[in-house]
Amino acid sequence: MIYDMKIHEKVTVIIGSGGSGKTTAAKCIAKDYDADKVVWVDGNCWRIDPFFYARCNKDTELVIIEELKDINNLCNIVSSATDGLCAEKAYQKPFYINPKIVVTCRPDITFKDLPMDSLAFKRRVMIVDCDLPF
Repeated sequence: MIYDMKIHEKVTVIIGSGGSGKTTAAKCIAKDYDADKVVWVDGNCWRIDPFFYARCNKDTELVIIEELKDINNLCNIVSSATDGLCAEKAYQKPFYINPKIVVTCRPDITFKDLPMDSLAFKRRVMIVDCDLPF
């Protein structure tokens, strides 16, 4: 596991079993950014809520989506990272931002579940497996 890293890819996906250090790895990545430019969101409700990215501001540099439960949403997240995230706030005009994205996955999502057959996915995503030995 790499704890001291600056992410270069647009999206970093962190997988591993419960208690393996996924959130700790995400926190270590977040330390490379100003705290007010990092937004944490709940991956359990990705895209259910039209205001999913409402906590983001125009200067948000890192979005951490924690505990993504549906692997099918991962390709949509990667795609939106490329095109830009639409942040919609109540009573305000939506705006687009281009932050780096970190996704921690629920323990039941493993490497074999990732869409590794997609060249676009492989090109845009760094995978951190917290279950692999150092």
